[in-house]
Amino acid sequence: MKLLLDENVPKLLVDHLKSLHVDLRTVWQLGLAQSPDSEVVRLANGMKRAIVTRDLGLLPAFPFATKYGLILVRFKGPLTQTLLAVLTDFISTWEKKSLKDALVVLDEEKYEISKEKSSSNFF
Repeated sequence: MKLLLDENVPKLLVDHLKSLHVDLRTVWQLGLAQSPDSEVVRLANGMKRAIVTRDLGLLPAFPFATKYGLILVRFKGPLTQTLLAVLTDFISTWEKKSLKDALVVLDEEKYEISKEKSSSNFF
């Protein structure tokens, strides 16, 4: 699984993904902090990476622009061990599978995956 982490992904989550040996890049590493969403999507597609974000503004890009998947992480307040456990379960289950055209919504209780052409059933 190849991931591109948006700038709004907390460092604790980045560090947790690194501890799971996930192939990841961040917009910070690539010098694209504060870039428009369209630039992040273009870069992710060019690198064949799913985008990990907390930004609901990227939902309109799904599925037509975010070809390699969109992982939307939802939480309020501080990041919890419960959410990290759900993330670990998701990674261990999906690390070898394709997220192409998939929308993943991950929260403190579960993750849901949709490969439908509409994300309206989530919100």
